[in-house]
Amino acid sequence: FDTTEIASALAWLQIIDNPRQDIPLLAALRSPVWGFDGDKLAEIRTRAEGDYYTALETAAAEGDPDCIGFLEELKALRFASAEADSASVLWDIYRRMRFLEIFSAMPDGEKRRENLLALSELARRFESTGHRGLFPFLLHLERVRESGGLRTSAPAPKEAAGVRILSIHRSKGLEYPVVFLCGLGKRFNTTDLNKPVLYHQKYGLGAKGVDRETMIQFNTSARTGVALALKREMLAEEMRLLYVAMTRAKEKLILIHSLSYGVSDLKKLADAVDYPADPRILASCSGVGQWVLLAAMARPEGAVLRRAAEREDLPLPKVTFGSPWSISWHTGAVSREVVQRKAETEAAPAPSLAPEELADRLLWVYPYAAASVTPAKVTATQVAGEDGEDPGQFLLRQSGEAEPFYRPDFAQETLGLTPSQRGTALHTVMQTIRLDKTGSPDAVREELERLTAQEYLTPLQAQSVDPAAVARFFASPLGRAIAENPTLQREYPFSILAEAGRFFPEAPEREEILLQGVIDAWFREPDGLTVVDFKSDRVSAAGVGERAERYRGQLAAYAHALEVLTGETVRRRILWFLGPNQPVYLDREKSKK
Repeated sequence: FDTTEIASALAWLQIIDNPRQDIPLLAALRSPVWGFDGDKLAEIRTRAEGDYYTALETAAAEGDPDCIGFLEELKALRFASAEADSASVLWDIYRRMRFLEIFSAMPDGEKRRENLLALSELARRFESTGHRGLFPFLLHLERVRESGGLRTSAPAPKEAAGVRILSIHRSKGLEYPVVFLCGLGKRFNTTDLNKPVLYHQKYGLGAKGVDRETMIQFNTSARTGVALALKREMLAEEMRLLYVAMTRAKEKLILIHSLSYGVSDLKKLADAVDYPADPRILASCSGVGQWVLLAAMARPEGAVLRRAAEREDLPLPKVTFGSPWSISWHTGAVSREVVQRKAETEAAPAPSLAPEELADRLLWVYPYAAASVTPAKVTATQVAGEDGEDPGQFLLRQSGEAEPFYRPDFAQETLGLTPSQRGTALHTVMQTIRLDKTGSPDAVREELERLTAQEYLTPLQAQSVDPAAVARFFASPLGRAIAENPTLQREYPFSILAEAGRFFPEAPEREEILLQGVIDAWFREPDGLTVVDFKSDRVSAAGVGERAERYRGQLAAYAHALEVLTGETVRRRILWFLGPNQPVYLDREKSKK
């Protein structure tokens, strides 16, 4: 009863029963569902004398949109509760106020969700005993609270305890460790587009024409235009649903697509494979499964699909695809003999073992357990170091945070770029900008326009880059040194084998791990190599030193990789923070100064 989610739900139940209760009303307004802050609540209180509900009504009458929205929701819930039982009222609150989604997204979201479901289970049990109505249920809750809490009601079942089968719509806002996305072979439902009269909210009616002499129907230009608009919106919605379904998985996503005609379906798609896929091809597909297959056949791991389609010579795009896929192709049916052998194997009695042998098997420990949990690859951005004196000694950064999915274009338009995407845009500019066009913010702005026109950047990415910050960097001594050095290498990718013990102290000896990364810039000077890494962090000039310590291990990994690849010594490791226009030297000589 003391948790935020239960207190919020009870507050809503109380004001549905009687809104002229100041404490529950303020609790509902202050809860994360509506989020009125203290200043807002105090300002409403000044609108009228009497109870707080009167002040809220006065604020709504004076045009306050937040108060109007709150009172409309409360009115709808009170109207629905007149003939409903308490369990239905509670679920109506959860649905309209998005209780489960909001509290599941908070810290300890799974536990908060379980608490809300437990309250719902208590309401259901209360109604099953013959009691009915919201007010008796509130009295029952008060008695339960005074007795010290729930003693006999069973907790709500945990979702993580088993497999859940959900539609895509019901899964929105939820996440699961492993997600199976099935039914990709289902075709788009275009039945509505076959009606003789179509209607679009913007373009109006589109009807078929009729030849009065022959009574033959034919398509008009108006109907064709309306049909195209409706189909475009339908495909956009299907793409959004696919995006929702594919982003429900925390650890593993498994997509299953059954082809009606097997190899012949793949052969038809093979001619249209490209990356990115042509929008006209996507619009002509009959289902989301074909969208997924077009992407899978364009990936390096899609060789099994290209072989099945007899198109092993299919040219692959020269791009980085991110996390690897595992793609399998299965044909044929399970024979009766296989089913029979499986049944005989399961029915066979297990061999008896001596107690000593049984104990040895149960207590056996795999001797290479450390190697089994050691990843085969790490990136330079995952490593962290402390002193930076030995560039070969660093540990894996254990943040526990998963890499977020990249936002598609339609999400960027409404939500904007994430900090990671803004950093990617900045690095694209520093990689591709012409060094003789960096003398002023106007020159940099012209370069951004060129990069946008040549599709290196999207317009939204170009807007996120500050031309003045880029110009200030190239006006600095370091920027001039970079622009004038003929050995400059920008966006330099590397892959080297390193000892796994540097990242995982418990890893076996002689175990190797692949270290990968991309160095923003490096160049040669008479006394050695200089490594530069650009950062777009929002940090003050006074805080750059502390922030730079987060990246010490990353720069150490860059330096170690360059020394292995070139055989030369890295003398300077420099972090340049573009916001405050300030460098931080992580090499030994500068740090002593």
